[in-house]
Amino acid sequence: MLPDMKCIAIRDELTRGTKDEINDPRHYKLEIKGHEIYAIDIIDEVVKELPGRCAFYRGNSLKYLIRADHKGGLKDLRKAQNYLNREIKFMEQQQENMISDIVKTDRRLP
Repeated sequence: MLPDMKCIAIRDELTRGTKDEINDPRHYKLEIKGHEIYAIDIIDEVVKELPGRCAFYRGNSLKYLIRADHKGGLKDLRKAQNYLNREIKFMEQQQENMISDIVKTDRRLP
């Protein structure tokens, strides 16, 4: 579940007007229904149950998609695409390995 709107509103109020690029980068925020949502909060929610490598690839894809319009444009979209392609390739390899293991096991059965 995403952080509740009250917590987000409090954080928004505390960070309003700051120019802290480490803790409050503008290109990693989305405004939704009058509230600023940080990319990290969205990413944490999306990847929380994914296995390590998939979480890394998916999180980076989301990061670049979220900031594309405010920072890197087409370059960020290409970066997001690269991470998605890596995740797809990894998942395809995992599926191939599972199928290969099943076939090997099946051959051993009488």
